[in-house]
Amino acid sequence: MPKEDRKIYAFNEGRYFVTEAHPFMTKHGWKAINPQAARQENPKLKIGQLKTGDVLVTYQGMLRIKEIKFKTVKGSVVYNPRLNGNHDYYADGFLVHNK
Repeated sequence: MPKEDRKIYAFNEGRYFVTEAHPFMTKHGWKAINPQAARQENPKLKIGQLKTGDVLVTYQGMLRIKEIKFKTVKGSVVYNPRLNGNHDYYADGFLVHNK
């Protein structure tokens, strides 16, 4: 896997763990920090803009986003697991989708 400098995002003082193109399930459907990048990877998935105030679906219920922060990680590696079925899974407790 190639190493690159990447922006990695966190919600509400949580752990930095996700890239801008990753779709999250919200109360109102799939959304990503960068919906255009997410649509390039998931062209058949309807993806909106993820922003503060949105409510994320988590393993333990719902979580309102109060803050989205990022940091640049030098030489990071991003993993994209291969899944069968609908490609939905929980990452760090959030319901997400991969291509």
